[in-house]
Amino acid sequence: MSYGKFLDESGDLTKWRDKNNLPKQNYEKTFEDLRDIWIKDGRYSELTSFINENWDSGNGDDFVKPYSEHLIKNRELSQFKKLWKGILRHRTSNLWRDLDYLKSNNPQITLVEIQSQNLKGFNQFSSSESTLRRLAWEREFVLTGIDEYRQGLEEMNDNSELEKIERLYNDIDNLIKPKAKPSSDKRKIDETLFWKLIDDYRTITDDKFDFIEKLSSKLEEFKPSEIRKFERIFRTKYEELNLGQLWTLAYIVRRGCGDDAFDYFKAWVISKGQNAFNSISKMQLNELKQYFDEDPQLEEMLYLAENVYELKTGEFMTPVRVKKNKLKKLNWAEETLETDFPELCKIFEYENKSH
Repeated sequence: MSYGKFLDESGDLTKWRDKNNLPKQNYEKTFEDLRDIWIKDGRYSELTSFINENWDSGNGDDFVKPYSEHLIKNRELSQFKKLWKGILRHRTSNLWRDLDYLKSNNPQITLVEIQSQNLKGFNQFSSSESTLRRLAWEREFVLTGIDEYRQGLEEMNDNSELEKIERLYNDIDNLIKPKAKPSSDKRKIDETLFWKLIDDYRTITDDKFDFIEKLSSKLEEFKPSEIRKFERIFRTKYEELNLGQLWTLAYIVRRGCGDDAFDYFKAWVISKGQNAFNSISKMQLNELKQYFDEDPQLEEMLYLAENVYELKTGEFMTPVRVKKNKLKKLNWAEETLETDFPELCKIFEYENKSH
């Protein structure tokens, strides 16, 4: 749970500064100070996870650069690859999403038109930017990231990964989106197979983003009708998690939980597999902690089947209909969480920092 740890420790760092009468600083500078502490302490895996969980847009270059340079200098190849694969995965995902959107509204658009866009003054955070300019910027953003990744690989002599990244660079440069696999898996997706696919790919992957990538690749092998069945089962399980006690759990684990964060939490719970789903949905306190080994957020799981279906057919998946379960939040205040839910707070080391 690197995200929660980083937030907790950044809060502790702020309190330490106050206690020692040091000047106040904004959270960005506190984050940078804590990043450097984690680097010094060799907490690479946790820091990599925090970066890939916190900057899911692929943004945060200023924060990432000193860490990336440290990994290269100290020849931490495995962590360097994990860091940059996560960053590039987010960037390419945004690129393909916006490319699909642009082509659906303007199928005659050409690569030359995209390449010729003037990006002077482009603001990635502005909603007034056109989809065409945004796509052109995202293409450059991915290519720049690949260049940074490539430089590190060259310094650490990873020729095998360099060959792969050269192919990726060429595809991004020419906006060649990966093609769907043929429908080679003839099995019918029911609830048993749904959970088997999730459990199998959670077992063989290092992190949740690798899991999404590998499960998506496998799901491509099924017929479009079976991909829709996967989506229907997912949405059914997602609705079953609309429980007030789970929103409270998410709040305690993440030190806060808004509506979007709870959506991503429910998607993450499903992604952890059948045993985790059963334990968490039933709030089996003696079993909970073992499943929370990463930030419990996975927005990508919400769109996994839809994205695979679109890649497979070239069409958007029509929404599936499932029984809705209205969420009723429990009545509590942040100030009383520790007294209202003492066991949960103890399990996840929650402490109200406001008192």
